[in-house]
Amino acid sequence: MRTFIALELPERFAGEVSQLSRVLSYEIEGRYGERGSHNIVLAFLGDINDGQLVPVIAAMNAAAGFAHPVPLAADKLGKFGKRSDATLWLGIKRSTEMDKLVGDLWGLLDKRNIDFDQRPFKPHVTIARHAKMFDPLPEALPFPSDDVATKMTLFKSEMNRKGATYTPLYSLELS
Repeated sequence: MRTFIALELPERFAGEVSQLSRVLSYEIEGRYGERGSHNIVLAFLGDINDGQLVPVIAAMNAAAGFAHPVPLAADKLGKFGKRSDATLWLGIKRSTEMDKLVGDLWGLLDKRNIDFDQRPFKPHVTIARHAKMFDPLPEALPFPSDDVATKMTLFKSEMNRKGATYTPLYSLELS
């Protein structure tokens, strides 16, 4: 099963990200995520089997034991890929708490021999996939207000005609 570990967005922040998505959808063609599908991926695990769930959850529990809630502050919009077929994202400012959580989580996954994507971590919320970004971005955008993330979740990702559906497999609070 295809999986990833992410910070869930708090309710207000998630609602404001959805509002930003609606505004952008009038200006930029693309496949926009539905409300509730936005998150900040901490570790993309890819395909794992049921036997790997126990060590993944153990790594999450250990990382959460050292973690504090993570401040969220919207930074800027950006894209991955080509302008004609891009992933549009909202950047999140790095914080000491986020960097520590990611560093601890990656170290604990590595210690348990769990493979994951180790490309440099860039905190962001994916807004749209297959975006066609030919025009400049609108100037006055309703970026989300600062908030704090307190929940880390292991998600299963399943592709369908509308995009991806994320099913929580395990969640815990950062204290």
